Amino acid sequence: MQKVNKTLDLHERVRRVKEMLRLSMDGSTAARLRHLGYKLVFGVTYPRLRELTVEIEPDADLADKLWGLRQRETMLIATIIMPTECCTPEIADKWVGEAFNEEIAEYLSRNLLIRLDFADAIVDKLAGATEWQQTLIGYSLHSRLLMNDKASDAMISKYLSKVVADVQKTDTKALASIAFFLKQVSRRESYLDRVKTLVAELKESESMSAKWVAEEVDTYIEYSL
Repeated sequence: MQKVNKTLDLHERVRRVKEMLRLSMDGSTAARLRHLGYKLVFGVTYPRLRELTVEIEPDADLADKLWGLRQRETMLIATIIMPTECCTPEIADKWVGEAFNEEIAEYLSRNLLIRLDFADAIVDKLAGATEWQQTLIGYSLHSRLLMNDKASDAMISKYLSKVVADVQKTDTKALASIAFFLKQVSRRESYLDRVKTLVAELKESESMSAKWVAEEVDTYIEYSL
């Protein structure tokens, strides 16, 4: 019998999740994470969170409630337990807009968005993002589509055409996702020369952000391909 399931009312389900988190608290980890803007941090490690979710039945109502608490661990759990069949484009858009730091943005992409049948449509929509969190999610989700061999050539070209501009204008918190995207694209032989050309262009920039991305990708190509 699962410890948190739909036989319990929603209030009790939330209470039990919080109790699970309290029993797994880590004060030192919590102290290191408070700067990310959470209302409350339990300091539970991500591997431990994955273990806890085994005891929680997939549940759209509970996921929505936990997400809305804006607490680190409840938001991360929400990205894991939200059933894909219940996550509409409207809900996905809402959560993308509410992913307020890099950790939540990355795990939202990794845990939930990549599981959705319309993940490619999210990537397409986020190609025009101006907020750095949404830029991060767009590149992160696109990278995971690449890793699953689900990224279209048209979408790859669309993102490659805006890489330099995005590196120049986005917050540094989104740079790692852009670099990771370029690394994944470079694994496709047909795109390797184009990535190298972009890396050379980034190297010539006066921007330290551009130079950092160029170094990350250049090192990957030299030692991993």
